[in-house]
Amino acid sequence: MLTQWVFVPRTFVGVSKDHKKAYFFVVDGEQEKYSNGMRLEDIMLVCQGAGCYQAINLEGDASSTMVRKVGENDFQLMNQPSEGKEKDVANGLQVIVKQ
Repeated sequence: MLTQWVFVPRTFVGVSKDHKKAYFFVVDGEQEKYSNGMRLEDIMLVCQGAGCYQAINLEGDASSTMVRKVGENDFQLMNQPSEGKEKDVANGLQVIVKQ
């Protein structure tokens, strides 16, 4: 089965036309009473609605996770991964605010 037609957890990033804004998205899925996930077509519609000019679909499924730093050494999980916890992955994206 082709994954673009399947509802699964998704991670995707978009940028505005002027390249001054970046949009980071994580959609939970594979959790019957919580979230089914998205199809690639749905990602396109969300990105268009958010104002993205270009976007890319990244790794999905159980590794779709978003965290944010809430203290010097503390992080908060922002979504509900399908396996119930963060999954070990070999790479990721980090956003640093330039002061």
